[in-house]
Amino acid sequence: MKRCKKCGELKPENADYFNKLSSGNFRGTCKKCMAENTKKHYNQNPQKVMDRVSKYKEQKELAGGYTSDFEKAKIRKDQEDLCAYCGIDLNGEGELDHRIPVSRGGNNSPGNMAWTCLTCNRDKHNKTVEEFMLWRKTRGFVS
Repeated sequence: MKRCKKCGELKPENADYFNKLSSGNFRGTCKKCMAENTKKHYNQNPQKVMDRVSKYKEQKELAGGYTSDFEKAKIRKDQEDLCAYCGIDLNGEGELDHRIPVSRGGNNSPGNMAWTCLTCNRDKHNKTVEEFMLWRKTRGFVS
């Protein structure tokens, strides 16, 4: 059991109630509180949120390139179905990550794509691979 640091409720310490960090530990705030915080931010800043979404969509369209289903399967096979960053088994799941983020000039071509676990992809955000691996190392996630 884990107590949410926002609402104070005691909940089962599992993925149904808490998101995981790269360290493998669960976040201190439950999913319900995280969702409420996101909704509150959206309600208080709707134009800011829409501007961010529009900018991201524009960057993605301008990025060019395309990764077909065949190429996605090849990337997965080449990575042996392991996360490109932490090495955990993806079991046919995971997310495609832009090694060089679209927001930093990356494109949608196969050479810029890697299969990752959900946690690594979310933690990487718009860091380059080098920045992300350094970020992980400084937090003790890699030796």
